[in-house]
Amino acid sequence: MTYEKYRGNEVALFDKNNRAKNPHAVTTGVTWTPFPLMTAGVERRSGSSGNNDTRLNLQFTLRPDMTLRQHFDSSAVGATRQLSSSRYGLVERNNNIVLDYRKQELIRLTLPQTLSGNTLQTLMVTPQVKAKYGLSHIDWQAPELLANGGTMSSPTPQQLQLQLPRIAGTYALSGVASDTKGNLSERVSTLITVTGESVLDHSNVSHSNLSITPATLPADGKSTATLTFTLTGPNGQAVTGQSGQLSAEATTAPAAQPALLSVFSRIARVLRNTEATIGEFTEISPGVYQAVVTAGTIEGTTTTTIRWQQNPLATATHDQIPEDVRLRAGSISIVSDNAMANGRSENIVQVVVETASGVPRAGTTVSWQSDKGTIAAQSVTDGSGTATAAITSLHPGTHQITALLGADRQQTNVNFMIADAVEIDGLGISVTRNNARANGQDTNIVALKLVDADGNPLSYQPISLKASNGAQIATSVTTGRDGEASALVTSLTTGSSEISATYNGNTVSVTMMFTGDPSSATIADNDLTVTKDNAIANGTDSNRIQVRVTDIEGNPLAGQVVMLSASEGTTVMGSVTTGNDGTAEAAVTSTLPGRATLWAQAGGTQRSVAMTFAPAPTRPLLPRGISMSPSMAHWLTASKQMKWVFGSLTPMEIRLPESWSV
Repeated sequence: MTYEKYRGNEVALFDKNNRAKNPHAVTTGVTWTPFPLMTAGVERRSGSSGNNDTRLNLQFTLRPDMTLRQHFDSSAVGATRQLSSSRYGLVERNNNIVLDYRKQELIRLTLPQTLSGNTLQTLMVTPQVKAKYGLSHIDWQAPELLANGGTMSSPTPQQLQLQLPRIAGTYALSGVASDTKGNLSERVSTLITVTGESVLDHSNVSHSNLSITPATLPADGKSTATLTFTLTGPNGQAVTGQSGQLSAEATTAPAAQPALLSVFSRIARVLRNTEATIGEFTEISPGVYQAVVTAGTIEGTTTTTIRWQQNPLATATHDQIPEDVRLRAGSISIVSDNAMANGRSENIVQVVVETASGVPRAGTTVSWQSDKGTIAAQSVTDGSGTATAAITSLHPGTHQITALLGADRQQTNVNFMIADAVEIDGLGISVTRNNARANGQDTNIVALKLVDADGNPLSYQPISLKASNGAQIATSVTTGRDGEASALVTSLTTGSSEISATYNGNTVSVTMMFTGDPSSATIADNDLTVTKDNAIANGTDSNRIQVRVTDIEGNPLAGQVVMLSASEGTTVMGSVTTGNDGTAEAAVTSTLPGRATLWAQAGGTQRSVAMTFAPAPTRPLLPRGISMSPSMAHWLTASKQMKWVFGSLTPMEIRLPESWSV
């Protein structure tokens, strides 16, 4: 019979799924030994909280001092029950350790403490995930945010894109991470503070842009144009996910009708008049929406009003002209060519608009497009029916120019020559975010600004990028309209990384830093070593150990405290702190010769290493009548040429250097 009592919370007395507070158990059982070789038994264990189990035991015991026949002799059982038969047996103790149970943490999810943004702003959330078996996905929950019109999407397993709702307030966001083996992290949460007025308020319309291309359509009821609406907030951020909230309507102010039209012709026109129509909006890129405009049958200027939830945001106009108006065949021509590609010099092109009878038509809007460079979106024909456009560019080479009038289009090519040498401003590269964790996920940011020799920004130019020390960066970036660009940099290696940017043979560089991840501090299997061994066990002479602390990626961690302890008779300082290389050393002394064990612990990881301490040497005792100088005694001891046994009278032959005498 056995009685057990344990104190603690969540104690797994029976198994890990049946844990209790301060549990106890009573075990009763009986055993039967028919002969010394075999013992059978049954026991019943009853515990608190209704936990019980029954066990059947069958044990076979071989005794070297007994023959095989004696193992099956039932009369020999009595001898095994005597105290003398167990004098060489191991001492039996209750070695079953019962601990408070805590499940191993296999995956951990960490979110920023707070997030904030304006209404309808897009936020990218990149949580930190530490997973032993790798991240599979994260299940996100934000019911209040979704109920108020916000949206969530995950472009990658470890990224969350949030479209904030138009209603200001505080919203809760929580998530549970799952690894590739189905293990789940603890649910973590954060608060999102949404502030500011809606980016769609009337005061923010100036931040958006609405255009129709081409700007002129025949009033035939079938020709089409493309309406493009770019929606941005007051801070310039793109407003996404609004295609279902946008609508548009068109109204046409009729042009003056010819005085020669008969009454019947006027009535016929009125009867067949239809307004232009606008199709559904589609978001083609973040914050950029497009819809198809179908021409009506009314000649004149058509005004298109775009609305968000029936609230007007912006307007644009296009012309609807008689069906017989067209671009004169082959009329597009180059007025000036071969301008310098410096963003200021201009090439000029023109095209002629006429009626079906060949009469030039004044006051007609022609739309222009260029595959590169900058060109006016529209120009109006003069009295000769000629529309003119100027083109500038920063791109040397051939540019294709297109003139559009309804479905009619004509093309020509102009050339831009290489401008003066372009250079990167000496202050044009900088680190805007530094000291990221070297975990392959946290990012540093490098910013670039590209200007020409006169300090003018160079738009839409590719810049080549490189990173040293194993850091990862895009191979190239393209500058924006303001000549600026930025790039994210990640790394799995701590230390400095040089970022180089190259344009037209000019290269500049900047240095950024990546730090280790202290949250994953560990001592690897081979990072606790003995650097000096076999010290004398006199309490003064010392062995030395070295310990190295790294993060989960193997990067050294500085400033980490390592706790040290050693086996009985061995002395070591209680803790050491790692240096810049992630290592620390300590001296170990002992008064007991033989093997000793040292333990080091950091970041929840404990490692051990064995070392040896040699016995302290004894001073040789000479037979009576023999003495030696100190230098001679040192030579005898150090060279181990001879030994004396205390009290020995056995004659010995002593061979000494010729310069010594006794």
